[in-house]
Amino acid sequence: MKTDNCSDFLIFHLDDQAYGIKLKTVVRTIRSVEVLKIPDAPEKMLGVVNVQGNITFVANIRKCLRLPERDVELSDRFIIARTSSVPLILVTDSISGVVTLTEEEVATGKEIINETEGFVEGVAKLDDGLVLILELERLLDLVDASQLEFTISDAKQISQQEVH
Repeated sequence: MKTDNCSDFLIFHLDDQAYGIKLKTVVRTIRSVEVLKIPDAPEKMLGVVNVQGNITFVANIRKCLRLPERDVELSDRFIIARTSSVPLILVTDSISGVVTLTEEEVATGKEIINETEGFVEGVAKLDDGLVLILELERLLDLVDASQLEFTISDAKQISQQEVH
């Protein structure tokens, strides 16, 4: 039974680590597609993709989490999420499913949050290991949303030029 202090989280993986984001921020998941790189884009941005006619920003989550970078692979999964300012795509190695956690099951601490620039909201223990719970709004703050709007407008112009 779900109580008021429970939240659902989508669990995904990067390398051997599990991460979670609140399910209410997830629009949907899709298979990976080609990412259009934008010249002079912020370093925490991989590029943009066209999702059903909407140009959507692809975050370089590996850069944000200080993980080794790699090219997007066909086996990767994209998470399309919504933030208060723009839609956001996260490139993941895999998605394992949804879990429900109570507030008590998510350990938070200033030492965790301070070391990760505030985008790690907490840590939870699952049967198969620890999962880092990410705060998407803070993750997006690292990219500088003002640059995003300009970059997405550039991407729309580039993709329209490619069509003609």
